[in-house]
Amino acid sequence: ETGMYRPRGASATLLTIIAEQAGFDYATDPNHQHPGVLMTTAVQIRLPATIRPERYRITLEPDLAAFTFRGEEAVELALSEATDRIVLHALELEISDAHLILEDGSQVAARVTGMDDRSETATLRLERTVPAGRATLHTRFTGGLNDQLRGFYRSRYTGPAGEVRHLATTQFEATDARR
Repeated sequence: ETGMYRPRGASATLLTIIAEQAGFDYATDPNHQHPGVLMTTAVQIRLPATIRPERYRITLEPDLAAFTFRGEEAVELALSEATDRIVLHALELEISDAHLILEDGSQVAARVTGMDDRSETATLRLERTVPAGRATLHTRFTGGLNDQLRGFYRSRYTGPAGEVRHLATTQFEATDARR
């Protein structure tokens, strides 16, 4: 359909290595082809092009009583060069576990060495340098279901008997999918 935005390359997920190099830049769309796309931050951070996400698998489990969630994600990656760190987009998340599974089936532990709220990134340091090739990044994380209509958030509605009920939802816009 003409005029409809269709992401090229990787689409963003809650915890993502976003492929902004794929073409569309939310902050500088010079022709305003995509009205209504709003930046939630003025900081634009390009992630290293040497790590390209190819496929995402994500599971989210909301706790509507506590307004929190936990999640797991596996991101299939193409590494164009050897590396000992991965920078990914993340915001308002606590990453409790991260590791890489290499093509040969070996596992490489990773630990969070930095969370930068301004650039909305997390840096994972691998226990050793991994070679170029294919790998899958596995993460476990927790976060809060905010009431700001950003990221994975909570909303409320009135049930058939007049009771207030809650649900967890998302618009998964690229800049908010990292929450």
